[in-house]
Amino acid sequence: MLATEAGLFSIAIDANAVYGAVGVAGTVMKYPLAGGPPVALATGQSHPGGLVVAGSHLYWANGEVGTKGSIVRLPLAGGPLETLAAAQDDPRRLAVDATTVYFTAVNTGKVSKVAIGGGSPVLLSTGGAPQGIAVDASRVYWADGAANTVRVMPISGGAVSDLVVGAEAGWVAVDEKRVYFMGSALRAVPIGGGAVETIA
Repeated sequence: MLATEAGLFSIAIDANAVYGAVGVAGTVMKYPLAGGPPVALATGQSHPGGLVVAGSHLYWANGEVGTKGSIVRLPLAGGPLETLAAAQDDPRRLAVDATTVYFTAVNTGKVSKVAIGGGSPVLLSTGGAPQGIAVDASRVYWADGAANTVRVMPISGGAVSDLVVGAEAGWVAVDEKRVYFMGSALRAVPIGGGAVETIA
């Protein structure tokens, strides 16, 4: 057993550790895979969640319903916490590629992006209740929990289209061939659209 932790809201993993956001406590923890005591990487955060390990950093969203939140990152090797985007409306879940952080705000219906080193966020889409989000080399995908859809748009911006309609979805992941989404069941659809498969 690596650790016993109450209130974990989100986790991420790399080759060395599991990282966990203890939302109510406002703490982001590191649990070494080799064992040993957990390490508090950040404290005093505002309901942290949406953890993502990408490259040399750990990313997460700080946000509580009805408040302004932020997108932040922390060097895995140690160093100061960096704020990439401040004063965001209840950001919850993230996806990260080589240049950009994408994030959703379920209660305000916003899908946005910000440069990986920080800057002015760009609004990509509004409407619905966007939840889980994923990105590949050309497109960004998210689950709309209000409309029971999986939506997709080019990472450069443009029209939003529905990849899946009428299937409960809260979490999204993508690989080279398929988009995976989970609500009451784990399902997958070809990356270009088509028949939905129930996996579990």
